[in-house]
Amino acid sequence: MVNILWGDSGAMYIRPTGTNLFIVQFPNSETRDRVLKSGPWHIQNKPLIIRKQEPSLKTLEFNMAKLPVWVQLSNIPLEFFTQRGISYIAKLDAKLEVPKMIDVVLRDGSIGQKSEKPGSFNRFEILNSFIGDEETEKDRMTIAPRQTRAASFNLIAATNQSISYMVDFDSKQFLLSAIYGSNEGVERRSLWAHLNSLSGSYSQIPWILARDFNVIACPSESSSYIGSHPHGYIKDFSECLHQIAILDHVASGPKFTWSNKQQENYIAKKLDRVLINELSFSEFSLPKPFKFFNYWANHPEFLDTVLFSW
Repeated sequence: MVNILWGDSGAMYIRPTGTNLFIVQFPNSETRDRVLKSGPWHIQNKPLIIRKQEPSLKTLEFNMAKLPVWVQLSNIPLEFFTQRGISYIAKLDAKLEVPKMIDVVLRDGSIGQKSEKPGSFNRFEILNSFIGDEETEKDRMTIAPRQTRAASFNLIAATNQSISYMVDFDSKQFLLSAIYGSNEGVERRSLWAHLNSLSGSYSQIPWILARDFNVIACPSESSSYIGSHPHGYIKDFSECLHQIAILDHVASGPKFTWSNKQQENYIAKKLDRVLINELSFSEFSLPKPFKFFNYWANHPEFLDTVLFSW
């Protein structure tokens, strides 16, 4: 069981030393430190308390005054998903209860009241209905709901690899395409043709394309690509991006979005991305990416121009 839980870097050796007490030998210090820093750990729904063994210790003592556990809260309405709301729930212990009534700040600034429905099995049902009964101040708390704005979606086109909507939101209109490219490169060619068709019909509005394209756009987006020039299905994708004039949205975090999760012959690629067209930069006030072409450096006035500008 422990090898299933922790043994992704090698086998564990376990030796019992007393009642419900075991010593675990890890394959390396990195795995040991990861296990010690992570958690809490459970085996068959029983908490597993761990600490690093020190050779000078004759006995292992554990402080049982506090024990970390995972807690899953269900049926919490979205309006309670704020830092203050979740923090309040996290501070509740077995002796406390959710308030009988809460005051909610409405969008127009007025105060509404919510109370738990009689006979409800949901402790957070209090957040789902308004009433006017009076309670003491100590039984109340005030929360401010998130400001939400509705968006309308009009279906434009749907294929087996994409679905596109015309979206109206906050007095703005844009085309939104959700992509799930086929695993087969030949089948993806029909997706590129479809996107070309959409680009020709909706070239005058902002366009956002997102999700899993199932192919990289250039060799550097794969950890195992051999060579420096795109070919085959990769070239199909890069040519499509150029033809419909869309660029990667600014992103941060890991470069690769997919991996085969293997210790040997590890492969990672960037298959998921968000793409936008030129109009999206101005419509949504996005920073435009800076492009540098290597041949600029060959211009005789290149260095002088850079020095003068910077």
